[in-house]
Amino acid sequence: MEIKNAMVALPLVILFASCGQGGGHGEREKWTKAKGPAPTYKYSERVHSLGEFPGVTTNNRGIDGKPQRIRCSTCHKLLPEARADGEASPPKKFHLGVKLAHGKDHNCRTCHAPPDFESFRLSGGKTLPYPRLMELCGQCHSGQLADFRKGIHGGMAGHWDLNRGPRDRNHCVDCHDPHRPAIPRVRPAPRPRYRFLDGK
Repeated sequence: MEIKNAMVALPLVILFASCGQGGGHGEREKWTKAKGPAPTYKYSERVHSLGEFPGVTTNNRGIDGKPQRIRCSTCHKLLPEARADGEASPPKKFHLGVKLAHGKDHNCRTCHAPPDFESFRLSGGKTLPYPRLMELCGQCHSGQLADFRKGIHGGMAGHWDLNRGPRDRNHCVDCHDPHRPAIPRVRPAPRPRYRFLDGK
């Protein structure tokens, strides 16, 4: 009986051990340090891009039919710089919808780096450009970032094996509002109806 159970368990162990070999960024670094050059893959992994600059999506559409975005600096360059004590007061009209509920005692300057409102600030004071925003999230949420690199946090589509096809990954802000990152509670939907067992 024990041999039979071991025969069933062994393929499952091999399956789960192989799932993490997809070639994520962190895994490639570990491989290089431990075993030499990292393996090469036919296809690549692509993390969803947030765009070249932070801004606000408007209701207007460009000639390509896509919603137009306005850079943060378009308005912030016209406003007086926020106070140096960290109590950055939001503009009276535009950002009224932003309700910050992200950690204790945080304010705008915890992540934003005024007077350049298009860059962000790490905890050590170093500024970070917008396309590298995931590094900002990872400095406080290192566990989630490590899980993301292993492929067990955040959504993905495509192939585990990058030799069979490409892989697309979500960015942190695809699922989390950076100002209110907690996922709100939702009412669960009823289970699907199974016509053969549920009667009529």
